[in-house]
Amino acid sequence: MSTFPDIGSHVRVPWGLGTAEGAVVDAYESGIGRQVVVAVRIEGSDQTLTVTFPADLVELAELA
Repeated sequence: MSTFPDIGSHVRVPWGLGTAEGAVVDAYESGIGRQVVVAVRIEGSDQTLTVTFPADLVELAELA
């Protein structure tokens, strides 16, 4: 992704051997490049985990 996604955007991120979907909660530039903070819902739970990813690993996802 060449630009930061908007806060609240529905995105797909790498997760284990597959992918997970979540919502963008922050995006920023750091010394190691663009970073995107995503809240990912833990499957089988009502909890979310907030994880930071390099922006080039984050893809916009379609809402189901």
